[in-house]
Amino acid sequence: MKANMRIHTLKIFLLTALVLFISNVVEAQYTWVAGSGTVWSSAGSWSPAAVPSGTTVAQFTTSPTSGPTITVSGASAGAIYVQASRTTSLTISGTVITLSGATISSSTNVVVANLGSSILNLACPLSNGSAKTYLTAGGTSSLTTGPTISISGAVSGNGANTFLGGGTWDGTTGVCGGVLRFSGANTFTGTLTVGSSITTTGSGILELGASGSASSSVVINNYSQLNLAAAGTYAAPLTLNGIGNGATTSNYGRGAIRSGAIAPVWNAAVTLSSNSVIYVGATGSLTMGLAVNGSGQLIKEGTGLLILSGNAGSLTFAGGLKISEGSVNITKNGSLANPIDVVLSQINGNSTTLSLSGSTAQTINSLSSVFSGTSGTITQTLALGTNCSLTINQSANTTFGYGSTTSLSLSSIITGGSSSSIIKTGTGSLTFNGWPHTFTGGVTISGGSIILAPAATITTSNSFTLSGGTLATTGITNAAVCSLGVMNNV
Repeated sequence: MKANMRIHTLKIFLLTALVLFISNVVEAQYTWVAGSGTVWSSAGSWSPAAVPSGTTVAQFTTSPTSGPTITVSGASAGAIYVQASRTTSLTISGTVITLSGATISSSTNVVVANLGSSILNLACPLSNGSAKTYLTAGGTSSLTTGPTISISGAVSGNGANTFLGGGTWDGTTGVCGGVLRFSGANTFTGTLTVGSSITTTGSGILELGASGSASSSVVINNYSQLNLAAAGTYAAPLTLNGIGNGATTSNYGRGAIRSGAIAPVWNAAVTLSSNSVIYVGATGSLTMGLAVNGSGQLIKEGTGLLILSGNAGSLTFAGGLKISEGSVNITKNGSLANPIDVVLSQINGNSTTLSLSGSTAQTINSLSSVFSGTSGTITQTLALGTNCSLTINQSANTTFGYGSTTSLSLSSIITGGSSSSIIKTGTGSLTFNGWPHTFTGGVTISGGSIILAPAATITTSNSFTLSGGTLATTGITNAAVCSLGVMNNV
């Protein structure tokens, strides 16, 4: 028995020693000490004087200082690591670097880490193998992004990839994360996850500088962001969570996905795992051409246009649609497979629009509007396309129109020609504050009620058909006359 125990103890000792040996080999660091323009493969460029291999970390501190470019030709390392002491940019160019992964700052399988305060440019292909991590430090505040890893060479490999950007912002306090930028024709497979699904620590910004950069599915966790910096068609399944980040630099900030004054197309399924902000900047558009699903609410921000062009039954997201800025256009008949709550909820003094263009039949659960107390002229528009029949099947009581804020010039309007129509079903009431509508189609009330609450005289040519529902008025005085079109009882 004692002999067996001694053998078992010896095995544990040897195994522990082996693990420590392997760990020490992986953690071995070779520091760049040469100037700019020196080739990677020169042993004299490193301390100790040997070229990094697949088990060592290629580390960069303050050298090179001027014209910081290093040329590489067929190299390998555990990881490329820019330390916090480096404050200037660094460029590594040439042919492929094979990276096997190393442990850096308690993160395992790291292939590229930039903990400095500037940009690491990798203008060379990377071959990463499987299950790798990219790492940056966070910024100096919630308004400023952290350092950037910019990879213009093609990245290959398989297995899951993770980007931890060092951000700690939780919507109120903390710092913004760093940036991982891909702009090459990547071929790596496996899901690329940005930030942590468990904690806010590690949030970051994934920026795609070319449509070919998205070669695998992408998951954006809360307070992280997918930033589209180039037009084109992206074809990677996408999962979104949260509101984005608090940065005010460049094109970063609000939005789990964000695009600017360009017109990209996301031609793959988008899943809203939680309430998620989609931000489209001024003069820009973002088209989501296939399914949008998940349990979260789609929150549209930015003054640009979001186009949902999936086919019939493709829009199954269950959390509702909230348009806080700009426009959303739903282009296909019956694409809203799950009726949703629609809220036009302006922020920042910007108007909002929901367009149902090219749609002959859509159903929503409710229609309402919210105005915040900012300055300016605010218009909220529901635009019905030719032959569009919108069914509002609501059990709740809602209001579409101006609220209690009186410092603004407010209006909520419905537009659409005589071939369009509104059908009110469900037991709830829908109150229209005012009727400043150019919509000339028919209104059928099959359930619940529509309540007209004009603040001034209104005249409409719309025909109203009562088919089990109620048309009522409220708030009408001698100075506010409600003159309706044809009334039908069926």
